[in-house]
Amino acid sequence: MIRVPRGKAYCRAFDGYCYEWQLTRDPSLRFVATGFEDGGGMYLYKRNPQGKYRMLFAFYPAMIDATYPGQLFWGYPWDIKDVVIARGSTLPKLSAAFDHTFLYDGNWTPPQRQTTVPFVMFRGITAQPNSKVQVPLRFRRQPVGAIELRARAKHRRKLG
Repeated sequence: MIRVPRGKAYCRAFDGYCYEWQLTRDPSLRFVATGFEDGGGMYLYKRNPQGKYRMLFAFYPAMIDATYPGQLFWGYPWDIKDVVIARGSTLPKLSAAFDHTFLYDGNWTPPQRQTTVPFVMFRGITAQPNSKVQVPLRFRRQPVGAIELRARAKHRRKLG
C-alpha cells in the first residue's frame, strides 16, 4: 500500500483530515479515510484511467500491531501502515469480517446503497493502545468484488 500525497487525487479539495493509499498490486484500488475531529469514515474506491473515483464500499478499519500480539485495535488513518492482503493470488483478496454486531455511534452513516459494513484488517502501529475493537471478529480473505457485493446485498440487515 502506497500513500498518495494529500495535494493529489481525492484528498486535494477536502477540508478535514483526508488520507489516501493505493494498493501496490492494483493501483486503481484506493483506500480513502476522511473526516473531522468528531468522526469520519473509511472507504474503498476504484479509480479509472481518467482519474474519476467510484466508491465500492465503506468499512470499519481494524488493525493489528506487532508490539501487542493477539490484540485488535481501531485502525486510525494516522496509525495504518499496510492492508492485510492474501499473497499469491492474482486478484487482491482483503481480510474482511461481516458477521459482527458493531454499530457506529458517531457522526457518520454508511452510504445508502450499502446495507452492511464489514471490518477490513490493516497492519500498523497504534498511538492509542486503549482503543481496542471490542466485538468478536472472524476475518476471511475475500476478493474486493465479493466484499462489495456482500456489503450491498439486500438480504443483510439494514443499518442505521
